[in-house]
Amino acid sequence: MTWYARHLYATPTPAVLARLRADRRLDEHRFLVPDLARFRTTSREVDAVTIGPPGQPSVTEYRDVVDEPVLPAGGLVVVRELSGPDDPGRDWLDTDAFDASVLDVPDQRLALDPDGPWAAARRFARALARATGATVALYVTDFWGGDCEVADGWVFDGDREVGYHQAPPHARARVAEGGAVRERQIVRGDPLTLTMLHFDALLARGFFQLHTRGFPWDDYLDGG
Repeated sequence: MTWYARHLYATPTPAVLARLRADRRLDEHRFLVPDLARFRTTSREVDAVTIGPPGQPSVTEYRDVVDEPVLPAGGLVVVRELSGPDDPGRDWLDTDAFDASVLDVPDQRLALDPDGPWAAARRFARALARATGATVALYVTDFWGGDCEVADGWVFDGDREVGYHQAPPHARARVAEGGAVRERQIVRGDPLTLTMLHFDALLARGFFQLHTRGFPWDDYLDGG
């Protein structure tokens, strides 16, 4: 899996695509992933073994198991890799880095940590969600030595704002809706899997193809 990710995810509705494509600053950082069928694999597994009578061989039956990485129905439009001058992971991003602060929409009021990390990118995500009626999420994570140091997921859906934060061994979720904020500890799941659930995508074992180091992003550059 990647050591970093600074991704904005959105349901690729016509309204979302039109709005993102109108911003020419995103032309090299906007990707449209309709499905992951090319990564589908088929393996043969033992389904049953029938033991024959004495002196007769046993009979082994097999079944084909198809494994296709999970992606929300209809795919995702992704803006990556978001960064900024104060981003500790900027050096890892190399030429993929895009200064998210230029996307800021100052008139958007955040309910969760309005002056906290990634505020400019979150205001942009909120503005996109409210203008299009689509689900929009921002996901940021850092790994070191194979272990997650920190992971954050923010989801904007209508007037609802959800934040997931993980800094092992602790993880929490906060929901802002109707002027009230509720908080709970995350007992099962993590910010990535919980964020993807808002797109009706259940990641198997937490694996997400878009976060593999060798994902061929250039094949999905949105030229619209």
